Amino acid sequence: MSASSAATQTAATILLYQTTRVYNICGIAAIALFLYDYALCLDREYNFVWRSGKSKASTRLLYLLNRYTHLSSCILELVIIPPVLNVTFLCTQSCTVIIWTLTCAELLELIGTAMLTTIRTYVLSGQNKPLGAIAFILSLGPFLVNTSATYQFLPINLPPPQNCVQASTGSVLLNLG
Repeated sequence: MSASSAATQTAATILLYQTTRVYNICGIAAIALFLYDYALCLDREYNFVWRSGKSKASTRLLYLLNRYTHLSSCILELVIIPPVLNVTFLCTQSCTVIIWTLTCAELLELIGTAMLTTIRTYVLSGQNKPLGAIAFILSLGPFLVNTSATYQFLPINLPPPQNCVQASTGSVLLNLG
């Protein structure tokens, strides 16, 4: 191996580490901001959703789906960030389980968003059922496309700094969520 190819490979490795570090730091910052907002609203959530006798079980279920699936996605994102947990020390199956659980949580988020969009459209349109049905069908589009494209994402356990990642074998244009 020549000196120039060794230098090129070293530069590529350094760039990979730097890019991964910036990506991880930005991800951790976004998740920290979400968790901070979640903690700030926890008392209001308890008073208005859980303690209030006015909210129905269906409203609480929709709230659970919409609020806690995103929280679980954020926690799973933290698990697969290399400085937080080096997944390469775990078995390969744990990487697969983490990635598929994260994928399911992200798909559930899309269902919650579709349901909220449908309810808002239905209420704001004066309880127009055909318009609510159209809104529901259209808002399920991202869920249906992402569900049909999930088979193209393969969990791969790479060496550090990347560790447990999702490699796409399909077109990036298919993912709408």
